[in-house]
Amino acid sequence: MIVEIGGHIGVVEEITLRSVRLRDYDGNVIFVPCGNITNVVNMTMEYSRSVIDVVIAYREKTDEALGIMHGVASQMAQDRAFADRIIDEPEIVGVEALGDSAVILRPRLKVTPGSQWEVRREFFRRIKQAFDETGIDIPFPHFTLYPGLPKDGPAPPLNIMLGQTEAVVKNA
Repeated sequence: MIVEIGGHIGVVEEITLRSVRLRDYDGNVIFVPCGNITNVVNMTMEYSRSVIDVVIAYREKTDEALGIMHGVASQMAQDRAFADRIIDEPEIVGVEALGDSAVILRPRLKVTPGSQWEVRREFFRRIKQAFDETGIDIPFPHFTLYPGLPKDGPAPPLNIMLGQTEAVVKNA
C-alpha cells in the first residue's frame, strides 16, 4: 500500500500503536508518529489514475495534438506490456490550462493500483516520439522583444539569429 501521510509518500512497511513506518521512492525510511497523523491518502486502493499534463506550443493545433494523445493512449492500452495495467478506456480530458509559454493538455488513464507512475513515464516517452514524428512542438520558455515602442507601433519584433560566435540582431 502506497500512502501519503504528513507530506511523506511511501510504501507502508509497518503500523504500530505509536507510529507508521514508510519507505519512500529513494529507499529512505520515514517514521510518522500516530499522534501527528491527521489524514492519510491511499494512492493504491482498488484502482489509481495516471493524470498526465502534456505541453504544446501555442502555434500547434490542439485538436490534432489531442487526437495524437488519444492514439498513443489507445495503443498503450492494447500493448501487451501495458494492457494489464490500463483497466479502462483512455480519457482525454482536453485543454487543462493556458500557460505562459504553452498550452497544457491532459489525458487521464485508469490503471491498476500502484502502476500510475510507470504508465505515466511510458506515456511521456511515447508522446514525445509521436510529437517528434508529426512535428508538434513541445515548447521551451520564449518571449518576443519589441524595441522600446508600443506593441501596436511601427516597430516590428526583433529576430535574433545566432551566428558562429555571436548573436546577430536583425530588424524583421
